Amino acid sequence: MKTTKCRSEEAGLWMRGVVAFLNGLGVPAKPSELQEEAPFGAAEAPQAPWGAEFETLVATLTVGPRARAVTMHHMRNLLASQVLQDGPPEEVVERFRTLCAQALTAERQPGPFYLRRVVEEYEQWTHAGISEVREWLESDVTAEAKVRRLKRTYKWLASHAAPPRTLQDAAIPMYLFPANDGSCRIMRSPPALARWAHYLRSARDMTPQRRLKTLLVLSRWNPIQACQAVRPLHEMTCVHEHILSSLENLNQRLTITDNELRETAAAAFYDTEAAGTPEAEAAATPAGAPTVAAGVSGVAGQVDEAFEQTVADVAEFISAMKESLNADLEEFSTVSGVNRKDLIESRIRERSSWGMLQRWMNKLAARRFRSLRKRYSEAYEQCTDRFLATYFDNAVDEFGGGEFPVAGFPVGSEVKIHSFADYRNRDLRDRAWMEEVLVRGLVHVLRSYQEPAEFVTRLITHETVTFTLPILQVYEAYETAASELVDKVALEQAYEYAARALMVLLVTLSQQLTSPPQPSWINRLVGLFGF
Repeated sequence: MKTTKCRSEEAGLWMRGVVAFLNGLGVPAKPSELQEEAPFGAAEAPQAPWGAEFETLVATLTVGPRARAVTMHHMRNLLASQVLQDGPPEEVVERFRTLCAQALTAERQPGPFYLRRVVEEYEQWTHAGISEVREWLESDVTAEAKVRRLKRTYKWLASHAAPPRTLQDAAIPMYLFPANDGSCRIMRSPPALARWAHYLRSARDMTPQRRLKTLLVLSRWNPIQACQAVRPLHEMTCVHEHILSSLENLNQRLTITDNELRETAAAAFYDTEAAGTPEAEAAATPAGAPTVAAGVSGVAGQVDEAFEQTVADVAEFISAMKESLNADLEEFSTVSGVNRKDLIESRIRERSSWGMLQRWMNKLAARRFRSLRKRYSEAYEQCTDRFLATYFDNAVDEFGGGEFPVAGFPVGSEVKIHSFADYRNRDLRDRAWMEEVLVRGLVHVLRSYQEPAEFVTRLITHETVTFTLPILQVYEAYETAASELVDKVALEQAYEYAARALMVLLVTLSQQLTSPPQPSWINRLVGLFGF
């Protein structure tokens, strides 16, 4: 017989209230009877050790404002039906521009809580490079041409979406969540579509280096798509030929200071060019809009683990590449003539091939997936009570008697978000996005048990939405949502991490191999003083 799983002292707070209630009814209940076993499956309801009386106890959960906002998120129509349907081109363009501009007005939520869509669309419409996009949308280019470009871009993005990495027998449908390659987020984001449309329109007139840097910026939000767009560019830039022509000063070419690498990597994470400029401030403070421009982060002293690990991974790859190429040159030193040149060129092609880069990216993704899955599994196994008390208004009153303090956000993270600027920390924002998905998934599972009357209408009109369910079904719903979604979110974030690291690597190699070589005395100064 499988019994309710009590995973930590803190996770038992909910059940303590239940035990007290049962004792008041004269039903024997001992915390020691909460045996720790494997999670129950969706098809097998847990059997309580206290008898039939326990199974009749119910909980009343009212959807709180945060859970309401998250649940309504996926109800937003896709761009295809909002903007890109048939109609007068002038009206379509005007409607699209209006939707883009709405990103400047961040939706106010309780405390420092913002939806992923709100954060990313605001960034996409204010970060460096957006001026050119706005100029294109407002230019005298015909409305027909703009609509045609937007539709082509939308189709291009859809065609480059990777097949979803679904889990077998999933209880939660994929349409509730971003695809594993992030394509669903682009399909819902007018500013993202505008940025990609302008890039695809202008790419042919850009130098390879400019295209790489533009894609590096786009990888802040859509790293998988950026990687797909960079593959033909990688082949076009002929990295192996640059390496081959740099053999005499190969060590110098493939030596990069920590500061230089950090500067390059930062472009894939933060708005390093425009933050704090008059343009960004003006964009952030239109009449009547709340000011949410990037400023001093409330967690400024908190290390951004995702950024630091990316810098370390890229540095390690470049160092290993340099060592391998030097070993190859040593190996072929005894060979002379044409054969030596062919052998060296073949080995360089192999070391810099797209296949080699993909294997490196998959290795990073696998390591990151294991780390994130462990992090999220442990975090959300230990905060059941705080999670429910945070997202359902009356969860504390229902069982805890005031015993559950409402946690900060994210509930499943020791470090909390205190301001909009804190979302600049990639590692912290990933934790927030995990929690957003878990809230949406939990509400979906609860609805599969009981569909409140006029659920959608009451959400939209901000009327009370309440679930009245057996206590054990509440635990089962949370267990089902957490166990399933941890893998999904960890997988998506792992591949995004790896793709972003690959973008940083490609831009770094391009800069190192195509820039004029520095005199040796400058290199010594750089190493000595860290310029």
